[in-house]
Amino acid sequence: MKKIFVALMAVLVLASCGGDKKGSSSSVSAVIENIKTPGDYFLAVATIQDRCSDRVDKAKNADEIIDAVDELTTNTLELKEKILGLDFSSTKNMDAYESEGRKYAASTERLRVTLNEKGRQIEFTPEQQQKFVQVLQKMYNSVPQ
Repeated sequence: MKKIFVALMAVLVLASCGGDKKGSSSSVSAVIENIKTPGDYFLAVATIQDRCSDRVDKAKNADEIIDAVDELTTNTLELKEKILGLDFSSTKNMDAYESEGRKYAASTERLRVTLNEKGRQIEFTPEQQQKFVQVLQKMYNSVPQ
């Protein structure tokens, strides 16, 4: 199971580097819809990752973890689609988004720690491991190579 969580973290890092507040799914959608700046993007990723961390932290079984990561994947793919239509090339001063970048980094670390801790606490059946890998592959396949 440890290898699966290591693979997940690699996928998350790749997905978040590809151009990426606690809340419900509807607030995640609202945050994604309102992206206009790189700072908004960083905050959207933080929102998505924090929601997944919250769900994983509360998970009582492997299926709940899988569902949380599946939602993370769905939201990440929605975010990717949203930013494809945006042009951040005119943004010259990325230092202006330092605060948002720190929130993004903190949410990434929190997600990594939460997944690792739960991965040590909860056993996955072979079927659950396979389903988890399929969720990870869905996210991984969406990352430009």
